[in-house]
Amino acid sequence: VNRFKSSAKSSGEPQTVRLGVPSTIVHAWLTDLLRMLRQEFPQLVVEMTIDRTPHLRSRLVGGELDVAML
Repeated sequence: VNRFKSSAKSSGEPQTVRLGVPSTIVHAWLTDLLRMLRQEFPQLVVEMTIDRTPHLRSRLVGGELDVAML
């Protein structure tokens, strides 16, 4: 996380993070998280995948996601 933060802040180029989230999080607090990320890292591009936890875990382990909210 710290390495990503320093890279994202120092680089003027857009950084992409592949984020996996279950639908319960989407409806609960994901909007607030995305708003905070946009304020802290305006160049950040979030590619979001919404799926069930077992599928997200598999995709995270397989390298298809950078971060997953499990």
